[in-house]
Amino acid sequence: MAGFILFAVFFYFLVSSGKQINMSMPVYFFLVVLIALISTAFLSGAMKSVARYNATSQNRTLYLSGPAVIFFIIIYLGYRYKPETIREKVPLSLSVLLTGPNGTEELIRNGQVQIRIAQYSSLKKIDNEGTAVFTGINPEYRGFKIDLSAEVPGYSLINNGTYLLSDSTNFTNLTIDLKKRLDSITVTGNVIRLPGRTGIAQAKIRFEGVSKTFKTDDSGDFEAVLPYKSGDEKRIIVSKGNKELYNSLRTLSSNDFISISAN
Repeated sequence: MAGFILFAVFFYFLVSSGKQINMSMPVYFFLVVLIALISTAFLSGAMKSVARYNATSQNRTLYLSGPAVIFFIIIYLGYRYKPETIREKVPLSLSVLLTGPNGTEELIRNGQVQIRIAQYSSLKKIDNEGTAVFTGINPEYRGFKIDLSAEVPGYSLINNGTYLLSDSTNFTNLTIDLKKRLDSITVTGNVIRLPGRTGIAQAKIRFEGVSKTFKTDDSGDFEAVLPYKSGDEKRIIVSKGNKELYNSLRTLSSNDFISISAN
């Protein structure tokens, strides 16, 4: 009787769970057969239940009776309401290929891409193939929306399109077309301390009329995309902590290298 009650509870769970049981197929069918045997023994033994089944096909007759019918009915019900195949929970990956106005003939090889998918957030640099690759994405995020932004010198996203993770594979490949920014220049440079000419790390650089603040790396180098035209004269202010290291007007042009000396 305990086995039959277990079968009834198990069968109810199959129907009410909407076929979304987190169980492998071998384990599932092993349990179905085990419960079918226990239930058959109870129904045909303790309850003295008997079932008969007749079928005729191609001049042949199949006749089953007693426990066999009960067993096969339970097996059929188990198969009929078997859980859907559970996808292997392998982390997802996303590849973002960035191109310029000329398509794949103008790959972007500089800059970075940031994505956010539900609770997943990551920032990756663009490699020499024009690609930013993201791995370790939760497999439960299949089909989820991708919030994507790109910081590429001299370029911007054409539009804020809707991007989705693939809902059928573990890999998603996106190709994003960028447009060139109008009236923008890219400058690089360094901030050094005299007389030793050593780079000043984590110095803050502000350009006149630009709200964004740029920082130097560990070697004192920096890169900035600015909303200027080549030849504009703008004030540059460099500071570290509460100390101002540099404040002067400079003429800026695209692809300039600016060396800033601080005493």
